[in-house]
Formats: sequence, C-alpha cells, structure tokens
Amino acid sequence: MTGTSEPLQASLQANLQKINTALGNSDDIIVREIRLGAKAEMKAAVLFTDGLADTKSILNFILETLLVDISKQEMSKQISAHANLLQFFKDSILTVGGIKDLTDFDMLLTSLLSGDVILLLDGYAQGFVITMRSWESRSVTEPVAETVVRGPREGFTENLRTNTALI
Repeated sequence: MTGTSEPLQASLQANLQKINTALGNSDDIIVREIRLGAKAEMKAAVLFTDGLADTKSILNFILETLLVDISKQEMSKQISAHANLLQFFKDSILTVGGIKDLTDFDMLLTSLLSGDVILLLDGYAQGFVITMRSWESRSVTEPVAETVVRGPREGFTENLRTNTALI
C-alpha cells in the first residue's frame, strides 16, 4: 500500500487491474464481475477476501439483490431518474447494515484485506465498503489441561470477542 492515497478510477477494469497488481493476483481475493439491469447495461464487481468475509451473507444480501432484484429494472431509467445513482444504491438497493463510501485505493485495500466486501460500479470513481466480516473460530469448551472442581468450565478461544463475552 502506498503512502499517498490515489483516487479510484471511473473505469472498472482499470480499478480491478490496479487491485490485482497491488495484491499479486492472490487466489484469496474473490472478484465477481457482474452485469446489472434488465438489459445487463451496467458492469459492476463485488470483491472480498475468502475466509475473512461471510460468503453466505454476500450471496444472500449482495449478489442476490444485485443479480435478481435489479435485473428487473432498467438501469438507464434509474440513472436518469436519480441524480446520484450511488446514493440510490446505498439507500434503496443494498439491504445491509454497514455501508461506507469508498473513494481511494488505500481505503479499498485496507478494507478488502480486513474482511469487508467492496462493490465497484463501472463509470463511477467511487464505490462501497460493505461490512460482512466473518472468520472461523473454535467454540467455547472446557479446557483439557486446566480442570477445575468448582466454577465455570469454559476456556478462552482465539476470538477476542468471544473471550470478552466470557468475562
């Protein structure tokens, strides 16, 4: 990641090429290129890191919404009806909780490698960071090496949030 923050390009392919170059074409980065609208007139891409993002939620709340719900609408009508298509996506299309605007590559790379989902639209030098982090963790169990006679029989795990909930 660079010290100076470069803005996103309006070209989807240019942004994807820059991401692939910066991350060395990593197999862990999933890039799903899709076409939106009834006539598939708008290109978009959904990016996430495999193992850090909640794949089921991405399929159910992002890709299904974009591919099924928007496929019934003509994007050219939506673009002309709404002065800001990105705001329309944020307010009316995406049915997820945490959405932030994305304008530069540093934020894109940091968010992508932190487990967030990135949505980029062709023709816009802006995108979205969608919070859908998830990773594998052990469940709370009794520690094998440290048995107790009285008191709780739960042991800490690698997940900090689970540990703080136990305390």
